[in-house]
Amino acid sequence: MAHEQFEDAVASYAIDALDPADRQAFETHLSTCAQCQAELAEMRRVVAGIGMATEPVAPPAMLKARTITYATGQSGHDRGSERAPARAVPFPQPKAAPRPSFVPWLVAAASVVIALASGLYAWSLRSRVTALEEIATAASAQADRLRKELMSLRTDSRALYQTVSIITAPDARQVVLKGQATAAGASGRAVWSPTRGIVFNAEQLPSITPDRVYQIWVIAGGKPVGVTAFRPAPNGSASLTALLPAGVTTVTAVAVTNEPGPNGSATPTMPILMIGTQ
Repeated sequence: MAHEQFEDAVASYAIDALDPADRQAFETHLSTCAQCQAELAEMRRVVAGIGMATEPVAPPAMLKARTITYATGQSGHDRGSERAPARAVPFPQPKAAPRPSFVPWLVAAASVVIALASGLYAWSLRSRVTALEEIATAASAQADRLRKELMSLRTDSRALYQTVSIITAPDARQVVLKGQATAAGASGRAVWSPTRGIVFNAEQLPSITPDRVYQIWVIAGGKPVGVTAFRPAPNGSASLTALLPAGVTTVTAVAVTNEPGPNGSATPTMPILMIGTQ
């Protein structure tokens, strides 16, 4: 059989559209025709590619009708006749409608979404970290403030305890101080105990320069002995407790002088600004 008789049957064979008799005739021809074999291989690659690239599509009604007409016309001929088989009716191959590819757009959109999500997540983390840092800073400042207040309370508590201890001591003695010289308007009070120390309070002390201090003295055995130096509050008041110098058991007077800072002098600097006797 000539090759031209089977040119149009290659496509039908590739999509399995031949009836059994035509299929057998084409396969007999195909076994000896290199051109049909090459065209069939190409057709099968096209069919396979179409199947992978597109979703299944129902064939047009015209294609189906032509295929049935072709199959019916071929089956009506005498298969035992030596007449050459009728030439296969050519029919068009279904063309897949072009399908837009959304994959690149989906990938791009996904990338944008991921980038936005990552940016929002990073911004959220930064906001949380900033908030936590602010909370930590505030907590640290609060802790420092509370620590200082606690230390101040402890100091005040010790001072209060020492003050109460001195005032309530069985051997406590009280001395009233009066101002004189440049501190004539000042007044004060001292309570001392040979075993527990001295409590001193004063009011309306004159202000002094930063390089000067007031110093408390006790007269013991006829000699002045320095007790402690202090600076008054801006309103001229002062309140403090101190231990008596070692060896002091009897006090006949308490005095205050103005001395160089920060620790005062070994001997009083005249004039005496406040004094009180036992």
